Amino acid sequence: MLLFTFFTLAARAQSEKDVIAAKEITWLGLDFSRALFVGSFTQFAEAGEQSGSEIKQKYIPGWNDLVANERPKFDLKKAYNKENVIYDLDVVTKRNAAIDVSKMTSMNAQDDRIKKDDVAKIVSQYKTSKKGIGLLYIIDTFDKPDEKGIIWVTFFDMATHKVLIAEKFTAKPGGFGLRNYWAKTVFEVMTRSSADAYENWAKTYR
Repeated sequence: MLLFTFFTLAARAQSEKDVIAAKEITWLGLDFSRALFVGSFTQFAEAGEQSGSEIKQKYIPGWNDLVANERPKFDLKKAYNKENVIYDLDVVTKRNAAIDVSKMTSMNAQDDRIKKDDVAKIVSQYKTSKKGIGLLYIIDTFDKPDEKGIIWVTFFDMATHKVLIAEKFTAKPGGFGLRNYWAKTVFEVMTRSSADAYENWAKTYR
């Protein structure tokens, strides 16, 4: 019985190849639970700085809604060559709602804040009954003075919480208004991880 169980679990285990071969993935959202917002975050030049609470309560849900609702632009199917994408933001919504506002803003950047070990710890906390490949963007830093966003593009096995592929990308923000300004970073990371890295992953893990 134990031997049978072992081989059954082994057969179900996902690998990097499965990320490339999968016809379907589940989009779990933008995880800001460890994110740092560096500098002064303004909605418009004359509108004043947005507080950490406003970023948490208004803009973080807004960025997640933007990706989920504007699918022709944030086209995950096209980006990662999938026939279907399931959207499930339940876990990320709860995690983002529990952010400690006192720790999310700073006037000073911090290098190498989130490492691969940290990515694995975050993924291990995604308790879900779903199976298959999950895709999560873990936000490291939105840095206003340096005009850059740092995001970990993370694919993982939802059944075992094993990280399959995790790579850090840096991209510039842009656009009018706070929401669109940083949404551009998410879009650029999606574009770059599909056009460059994903093709390399396909060659490496085929």
